[in-house]
Amino acid sequence: RVADLLAGHVSDADPGALRGIAVIAVTDPHGHWEYSLDGGLWSTFGGVAADAARLLPDTAWVRFVPAPGQTAAFSAGLGFVAWDRSSGVAGDVVDATVRGGTTAFSAQSAESRIAVLRINISPSAADASVGLVADGRHVFSVEDFGFSDADDGGLNRMAAVHVETLPATGRLLLDGVDVQVGQAIQAADIAAGRLVYVAASAAGEAGFAFRVQDDGGVADGGRDLAVTPNQVRFVVSAAPGVDPA
Repeated sequence: RVADLLAGHVSDADPGALRGIAVIAVTDPHGHWEYSLDGGLWSTFGGVAADAARLLPDTAWVRFVPAPGQTAAFSAGLGFVAWDRSSGVAGDVVDATVRGGTTAFSAQSAESRIAVLRINISPSAADASVGLVADGRHVFSVEDFGFSDADDGGLNRMAAVHVETLPATGRLLLDGVDVQVGQAIQAADIAAGRLVYVAASAAGEAGFAFRVQDDGGVADGGRDLAVTPNQVRFVVSAAPGVDPA
């Protein structure tokens, strides 16, 4: 609220003087500033300057709206002078180049800045289908899980795979030990060839559900786990020379 920008920073020798601001500059490298006179209808500032200042009373609101798809932290600023509302109409654009003395505008200007933080966005994965023969083995690679972090501009890498269900047949092993539902398999272990599926002795199909996790963390409300699970499907065929029946 504009009143919060002025609190403790503005004084006026005139008894009963009203308060407001005249916005003379906006810094919005990755988004735009908006204002509202009633807290309901919002409008963009557009181009403002000392000779094209937007008048806002202390009851008005201002906010910054980041552009979609931002992947890095940045700051945005709002430059203004105090306005005692002795001339001009709230919401209007006026020339505020002459300031101080008996004018409606303060001689000094100020700037309010906000820090826009980078918040991690959930990664995604892709379903996969793996063919192998009965009693065969599939050694997983990181690429098998189709990890993608496009919403974060590709800044993050896969940290782990969370196993949500297990194959109905065959065994899913990490370093030779059966994987458990809910277990997080580290990407480093997958890259090292430690995650293996051993097919059953008969032909058929099996699979498991998983979610990928990235290394972007969860600070400031970020999400590092995929929203929806994906599937790895195993298509097991009979070994050569073996009757599938």
